[in-house]
Amino acid sequence: MFFNIKTGKTARKWARRYMKKIALLLPEMVGTLADNDEGLIFFLSLDGTHCPIEEPRPWSKKWSSHKFGGKPGVNYEFGLLLHKAKLGWIHGPTPPGEKNDLVVFRSKLMHEMPADRRLIAESGYTAEPDYFTTKNELDPKKLSKFKDRVLSRHENFNQRVKCFAITRTKFRHRGFGENWEEAHETAMHAVCVIVQLHMDNGTQRLLDPYSV
Repeated sequence: MFFNIKTGKTARKWARRYMKKIALLLPEMVGTLADNDEGLIFFLSLDGTHCPIEEPRPWSKKWSSHKFGGKPGVNYEFGLLLHKAKLGWIHGPTPPGEKNDLVVFRSKLMHEMPADRRLIAESGYTAEPDYFTTKNELDPKKLSKFKDRVLSRHENFNQRVKCFAITRTKFRHRGFGENWEEAHETAMHAVCVIVQLHMDNGTQRLLDPYSV
């Protein structure tokens, strides 16, 4: 066994311990919205991603994910800075059957956005035109290409997060009791730290949305 760990129970104990320590690095790595504001109008790309979970008890349709055909899941809201390969915002987990992406945005990020900054996102956010720019058939060719690259870049980040089994396979939360949401959040934060480190050291890259 790796590192002389001979049982699954011991492996899980150490994995949880180091996962918590890694997750604690995320706030400093992400920083605040004010820290990341460098005066660009197009500030972040925004999107929600769902992760599968076991059916929580008591049963509630609020955990139902349309992305999983009604099976249970949790949603995370990610904001990526557009001028650099960096995660600038994360919020979750939230129940996808109770709060869609727009409701999640209105509950928190909407009230913390720097003034006069805009986000780029998919069409589900068109109800907030003061905050969002979405795909539009009237866009000039260069702007349309810019938005395409931004959205592809964000999807690329989501896929990097989903490379980890704990985010792409069913999260088995029974061992965490009532604290399972906190446990999943810790796991997601640890994953984001690792993905961000990969981007920082150049082993993984995102598209540059400003390139021609």
